[in-house]
Amino acid sequence: MYLLKFSIVCLVSLIPKKKSVWIFGSWFGESYSDNSKYMYQYVASLASSNIQPVWITKNTALTLRLKKQGVNAYYYKSWLGFYYQIISKVAFVGHSISADLNPLLIGFNTKRVQLWHGVPLKKIGFDDFIYSNSSSYMHKYPKLFSLLKNDRYDLVISTGERCSRLFSSAFNVPMNKIVSTGFPRNDVFFGDEIKAKLDKTYKVIYMPTFRGDIGDSFDLFNGFEVEKIEEMFDIENIELHIRTHPANHLPESLVSKLQNCKRIKISTESDVYESINMYDCLITDYSSVMFDFVISGKPILFAPFDLDDYLEDGRELYFSYIEACGEELYNSWPALINCLLKMKSGPKVFTGNEFLKSFHDRLSLKEKGFSINVYSQVKKLLHDGA
Repeated sequence: MYLLKFSIVCLVSLIPKKKSVWIFGSWFGESYSDNSKYMYQYVASLASSNIQPVWITKNTALTLRLKKQGVNAYYYKSWLGFYYQIISKVAFVGHSISADLNPLLIGFNTKRVQLWHGVPLKKIGFDDFIYSNSSSYMHKYPKLFSLLKNDRYDLVISTGERCSRLFSSAFNVPMNKIVSTGFPRNDVFFGDEIKAKLDKTYKVIYMPTFRGDIGDSFDLFNGFEVEKIEEMFDIENIELHIRTHPANHLPESLVSKLQNCKRIKISTESDVYESINMYDCLITDYSSVMFDFVISGKPILFAPFDLDDYLEDGRELYFSYIEACGEELYNSWPALINCLLKMKSGPKVFTGNEFLKSFHDRLSLKEKGFSINVYSQVKKLLHDGA
């Protein structure tokens, strides 16, 4: 089967590619979000450019919604979806070529840009021996495995040197193929993307990481007394938005309790980064969003309610949790809520999390924006490869 797929890609590679066509995919083709989305939007905004950005989806309903929004989107199995994937000179992904696009249609002579979807706390790719790298074949023959799966990359972006070193081993690519540009999605923390808050409500977002399998529910709300918290938040003018990972969902019992709440809400936005800079505080456990939110200078509260179980059953971490997040951890909702009440009246600029900040040694590039940094590197890649 691998040899058949390899043969098809070889044939596709014989078809000339157009430097003016750049394709984008993200989240297994099921979502218009993350670094791929913000990179697409930047390229689409370049009025003087002759580049034609094309978004590829694996969901027909999503394709229709995006077209109504003015996005140049095509279903990956449609005739035009086939066409653009075959002739594109540049392909951007947030997971992998095989996950976000049709790997049979991406030629070996198409430049591939790995945007990924966050600085990893959990081990990923070739470093993850539990999920991603469970195959002994993948471990013994990584280059051959990447070639047969058509998941190799010409360029990998990162936020800085520490991030680059992780990506080098995770994607099995040399350091000279990794560039510190910053993530396009983090442009929202700077410049024109910042919008003034119209009210004085202290907004908090709780973003636990992915758990279990796709579609699983989880319950991390032991001791979460909805009525009591709602009453306290109403007095203190606080809003708590609960945002699960897109692949998980909350238990129905909690959803039912929150239906009439005004201060505790379930975030249903398709892309949290469109509004993330409007929040005054982040609560998380192991999510890579902590590496993004630290840029804002606002407080992050760490709530690893199930740390022991997570480390035992979940992925291995690149660093000890204490090293990454510090020793001020919250293991119960009552303790977390008490801290949050104090945090609201505390300093407006948070100066902690030096470890997280150390992954952003390229913040000096923010004046022009992270998206333009990626764009410049891709243009250079095309020029050098001409």
